[in-house]
Amino acid sequence: MSNLKYLSLSGCSGITDKSIFILCEASPNINGKIKSLDISNLNVTEQSLECLSSKQLPSLSDLNISRSLIKSLDLKKILDQGKFNHLKYLALSEK
Repeated sequence: MSNLKYLSLSGCSGITDKSIFILCEASPNINGKIKSLDISNLNVTEQSLECLSSKQLPSLSDLNISRSLIKSLDLKKILDQGKFNHLKYLALSEK
């Protein structure tokens, strides 16, 4: 997974906040290289977003959190902290 740049987990019904946490912790090699992450249509919350924002993701330019359980206010809080400064594309819509 060290060459992974694009990851779509969209619609994978078994993915939860715990899954995202495990991905973040178990895959440190992808943290600096991942460019696009799609966690749309998942039952993930702001806990997943906080986990992702705590990682060094300087290459992340596309993030899709549409139809997840992440609320716009939670996203705003993360963005106000200066997280995800490199994003060029952000997809957001609440369930």
